[in-house]
Amino acid sequence: MKTLTFQNRPVHAVCIDFWNTISTASRGSERLGLRIQYVQKYAAGRGIELSEEVVREALHAYSRSWHDHWRTHHITPDAVYAARTILENLYIEQDAESLQVLARELDEVMLQAMPEPVEGVIDTIRKLANVVPIALICDTGISGPSTIDKMLDRWGVLQFIQHRIYSSDVGVSKPDSLMFDRAIERLGVAHDAALHIGDNERTDIIGAKNAGLMAIRLEALPAFEKYVGESQADKCVKSWEEVQIALGV
Repeated sequence: MKTLTFQNRPVHAVCIDFWNTISTASRGSERLGLRIQYVQKYAAGRGIELSEEVVREALHAYSRSWHDHWRTHHITPDAVYAARTILENLYIEQDAESLQVLARELDEVMLQAMPEPVEGVIDTIRKLANVVPIALICDTGISGPSTIDKMLDRWGVLQFIQHRIYSSDVGVSKPDSLMFDRAIERLGVAHDAALHIGDNERTDIIGAKNAGLMAIRLEALPAFEKYVGESQADKCVKSWEEVQIALGV
């Protein structure tokens, strides 16, 4: 029977972050351009002509608001919040039905200009799935669970991830322990027998360690949030190849 060990400790399940761990942020400028166009189309339908610069600033204002909620309150507002906030910043009236349409368009932009997966992650997930169950622990934003599931499916790894824990479903985001507890509950293992892999020190590593999990910090891409100081991770690696080596797969 195959087993997985990490630093001489048994690993019965693996949890993985999504952004900057499975998915890169590539094609971001394309997605921004598409979202600007959708907002301009919404405004044009109400007889309002908006410049690209004005809409871009409204989107940036929304982004700042989202990050404030994420860092301060440990919640991740969804695409409806994004659409509503953007339109409010532009002083455009809205109704429930058209707001839902715009929200869906802003969400699914991710599928029109999909980022690339992080190098080596697909191979690693497939190998790990032969040994232990895998859970995704993902903070969502303007792109929600359905869109992220479709991305994973297009990359050919959705079938290898048994459980997907999304902040929009749980009601809180990492580093709240509830995100990790929900994954452990679904996986049916002990907290100290689960390993979490992620890039963000504050949310992934500190969150996982506070919840009693082992943790690997993946530094394959430039950090989304800079962290000054020594990592609390059990191990820091630069690539998914190093993850494989650390786990012996």
